[in-house]
Amino acid sequence: MSLRRLVLAAVLSIVALCSCSRSATQDVPRLHREYMDALSKHEFQALDAMMAEDVVWSLGPTTLNGKADVLAALRFDAGLGTEFRSSDVAVQESTVTFELRTSSEVTKALGIQDVRYYPRMTFEDGLVTRVEDAKPPAGAGEVLRKMEPFLAWAAEHRPEALDSLQDPRGRMIFSREAGEIQRRLVREWMQAGAPGRGGSPQPARGL
Repeated sequence: MSLRRLVLAAVLSIVALCSCSRSATQDVPRLHREYMDALSKHEFQALDAMMAEDVVWSLGPTTLNGKADVLAALRFDAGLGTEFRSSDVAVQESTVTFELRTSSEVTKALGIQDVRYYPRMTFEDGLVTRVEDAKPPAGAGEVLRKMEPFLAWAAEHRPEALDSLQDPRGRMIFSREAGEIQRRLVREWMQAGAPGRGGSPQPARGL
């Protein structure tokens, strides 16, 4: 083997060792605790620092690509007043799987106490790089179904506010302001007697 190839092989070996060392030494349980703490408190500066620029977030029917889109969705959750609780945390190397329960004034108004997700979160070099379903969420589809009476009411009584939640192509706008608008609309719907909604709040069932 030539001297040039030996040097190249040595360099590649060092790079590989350094990469493995960073992955092996990151404190994944601590990183997950810090992430959940920031998520629960809606601390977006901290969340921004914890995510890779090209993070992929795929939970339930929603897939987001890139930090900007993920943070926009989390700001929408803040506007809704969403609460997050995690349990059944299991760590395997750079990956964490756990149960994530979410609830808000909106889901409770729909008659659902909480929606349960089962994320698999991957860390690389101390940053969240991917969040995906380890198994299907319980209740996400039920939320969509139970939104129909509210959306019908809003389309009739508050069409301008409902339109403000969508872009010109009819896609949902994710922002804190959009979350706050939806929260206010749901309050108005409830004050009007929640036409179309039946039953009392129940824990979300599996799809």
